[in-house]
Amino acid sequence: MSKILNHRGLLLLAGLLLIAVAASACGKSEPTSLTFDLTIVHQKLTPSRDLFVVKQGDQVTFKAQGDEVGLLHLHGYDLEVKVTPGETAQLAFKADATGRFEIAWHPYVNAEETEGPTLSYLEVQPN
Repeated sequence: MSKILNHRGLLLLAGLLLIAVAASACGKSEPTSLTFDLTIVHQKLTPSRDLFVVKQGDQVTFKAQGDEVGLLHLHGYDLEVKVTPGETAQLAFKADATGRFEIAWHPYVNAEETEGPTLSYLEVQPN
């Protein structure tokens, strides 16, 4: 009788282990390719958007247009792209670092990059 109980106990333990593994695998999602169009007018994001949310591992592209020359800068990732009126600039990257990161605008004044406003934030959530 004790051998039957041990066998049933092992089967129960194996079943619980399979359920735990399946549950942890279900929480993760496949990476997604996301594109966000940004329009910068008078050093502000138009329309205004406080936060962009993506998952870790996603491929993210910001397509930016602006009414003046400047740099779109993603702090934390230390990525930037020059934006020129009449053109679309692209900032593409894999969202591998988690956290909340500032998206800033650095306008050019007298052909030199200057400090500018925060446009929005990128939040990369763990996958």
